[in-house]
Amino acid sequence: MASSHSSTILDIDLPTYKARVGDRVYTASVFADVYLKTGNSIGIQSLPSEVSSASKLHLTPYITNNFTPKTDMLILEVIEEKILKQTADFHGPCSIHEEDSSCITNRGLVDERQQELSLNTISPLTAVREGFRISACVEISKIDSAIKNFTFNITGNETEVFDYKQHTDAVYDLFYPAQSMSNDAYNAIVDMVTSMVSNGEKNIDIWRNVSLAICKTPGWQIP
Repeated sequence: MASSHSSTILDIDLPTYKARVGDRVYTASVFADVYLKTGNSIGIQSLPSEVSSASKLHLTPYITNNFTPKTDMLILEVIEEKILKQTADFHGPCSIHEEDSSCITNRGLVDERQQELSLNTISPLTAVREGFRISACVEISKIDSAIKNFTFNITGNETEVFDYKQHTDAVYDLFYPAQSMSNDAYNAIVDMVTSMVSNGEKNIDIWRNVSLAICKTPGWQIP
C-alpha cells in the first residue's frame, strides 16, 4: 500500500532584489566601453597629460592602447561634462582624491560624500537626467572617431559596411549584453538602414544613426 505524503508550504519573507539605475560612474563606463576602441587597457601612468583627474579616476580601465589623444579626448570631454560632473542628477560615489569640483559643490557636499552618494541613494530616471544622457548620446554620435571606434568594437574594422542581418544584434548587445532585441526594435532598425542605403547615405552615417537610436533607449542604464 503506497504511503501518502502531504507537503507543507511555508510563506517566508526573503530579501528581494531591486534593480537600480546605474550611477554616474556606471553610466559613464558604458559610454566609454561602447565608444572608445577596445584593446588592452593601459596604466594610469601612460595616460596623456590632457586626460583630466575625473577620467583618470573613473575611466582608466576603458582607455586602451588604442587610445588616440587627438580624437578620443573629444569623447572623454562629452562623458565628463554630460555624465561624470552631473552628480546631482546621476549621483554616484565621490572620492576624496577626485578633483572634480562638482563632487564637492553639487548638493552642498562636504562630509560623508561616499555615504550620501552611494548606490543606495540613486535617484529614479528624471527628465533632467535623461536630458543629459540623451545629449551625451547625440554629442558623441557627432564625433566621427567615436563611430569608427564603435564600428571597430563590433567588427574589428573601422570602415566595415553595415549589414543589418549581421550587425544589428551585435550593436544591441554592446549596450544590452546577453539580452535579446525585440522584433519591433529590430524591424525599426532594418527599415531605417534600408531607407538610408536606398538614399545613398554614407556608411559611417548608417553606423552613426544605428548607434544613436539604441544609445537613446533608457534600458541599458540598469546594471
